[in-house]
Order: sequence, then structure tokens, then C-alpha cells
Amino acid sequence: MAAPEVILCYTPHTEEGYYAKNNQFQNSGPKGFIEFKVLENQDLYVRVDLPGVASNGVSCFTDPQKKVVFFSGEAPKDSEHEQGSRTYFGITGLICNCCEISRINATMKDGVLRMVLSKVKKTQGDAACSAERPSVPSTILQEAASRSAAGPQGGTGPVIELNPFVVRGHRGAFEGKASKKGGLFARVDMPGVSPEDANAFFKDGEIRFIGTGYKVSEHDESGRTYLGSIVPVLPTKRIMPSKLDYTMKDGVLRIIIPPI
Repeated sequence: MAAPEVILCYTPHTEEGYYAKNNQFQNSGPKGFIEFKVLENQDLYVRVDLPGVASNGVSCFTDPQKKVVFFSGEAPKDSEHEQGSRTYFGITGLICNCCEISRINATMKDGVLRMVLSKVKKTQGDAACSAERPSVPSTILQEAASRSAAGPQGGTGPVIELNPFVVRGHRGAFEGKASKKGGLFARVDMPGVSPEDANAFFKDGEIRFIGTGYKVSEHDESGRTYLGSIVPVLPTKRIMPSKLDYTMKDGVLRIIIPPI
């Protein structure tokens, strides 16, 4: 029998388009690949989606002037069916001249990097400071900075955006294809969702998946939820396999349908 093809048949929509342009499957919670928040003590909270990166797979460090924070991570190829691994790189930091970053408190969980940037005042200047892309002279860093600035706060709209922090590998939240052995493989990014809070199942002729990412930091605006469905089809007809397997790891759902 010919190998099935993947058709993405359902994603959450509003009248204005996708609820979150950063992920077509997200239907509630904070939008955007990156989120900034100035805390009451003037520390800076930064949330960045890096799906596929393990808790020990991220690196954060400052430049010598302590104005810029660089973050990077590697999401390994976790299935033989995936296109390949993904490499992430991005920057954030201070735009003021009166402060410098004194400490980075970073945690990585379920494909989400959370950083609290503490800063100290070095010279007199603006009373308020914020985390935004600084001016970096290096050509490579300017390119990364440009990617970081491509819609950092997300939003609702008709066009899905690609992850600006992926510098190598697949940048979309969905990857689906027929496997070499005739089955079907789908990868769905659901950053913030733990393994026990994801599910994939058959219903009404579709393969449906859902995920709930709970608020894990006091600085998070809220949790996030995801849902969607796919339909495997042959070139001439729709089919429904009798079995599926799935795994949820580091904010990435992988669905495998054995050959029919």
C-alpha cells in the first residue's frame, strides 16, 4: 500500500486568524516566542520558547560590558523521522547606559527558557530600564538580533511566524511526513507542556492532540494550552490507522503511526 500523506486539518482560529502567530496550535495564554516583564524590584524577567532543548542543554552568558545576555541551545534529533536537530541562538539585554547586569538566574523546563536578569546602577541616568535588543557591532550578532526582533511580542493574525531564534534546522512548529517504512510521523511544538500533560488519540476520524502548559513561575502571566488534529490520507482516499504511539519531551510532541 502507498505511504500515507499528512494533512493538517484543524488548528485553533479566531476571527482575526490564528490565536498566536508564533504557534498555530496555541489557543490560550501568553503569545510570542519571547516575553519581557519588568519586576517590582526592577529585575527583568524574560521567557523564551526553545522547544526540544533539554533542561541541561542551554547556555546563558553576558558580554564583557555586562549589557548583553546571549542564550543558546541545541535540540537534538530525537526521532529517525525528523528532518534534523535544531540550534537556537538569541540575545537580549539593557538599552540604558546607567546599569549593568549583575546576575542571571536561568531555568530551562519543557522547552521554555526563563531568565531573571538582576542589574545594578553604575551611573546616573534614566530611572526606568527595560530588556530590549541592544546595538551590537558584530555582523553575526546583528543577524541574530534581527531575528530576535522579528515580532518578539507575538500576537494574533492570519500568518504563522517562524521561530526567530532557530539559526539551524526546522523553524516551524509542525513537521509531518510519511516515514520511510510507510508509516506516518508528526512533530508538534508545545513549549511549556510536561509529558504528563499531553495526549494524542483517535476521534471522529482524526488524530487529535492536546497539551496544557501550567504556570510554573510566579512571573509567568499564565499557563498555555494547545490543541489540533491531523488526518493521514492516501492520494485518493482518507484512511484511519488502528494504532498510534506518541512521546512528549522537552516541549515537543512526537506522534508515530505504524505502517498500515
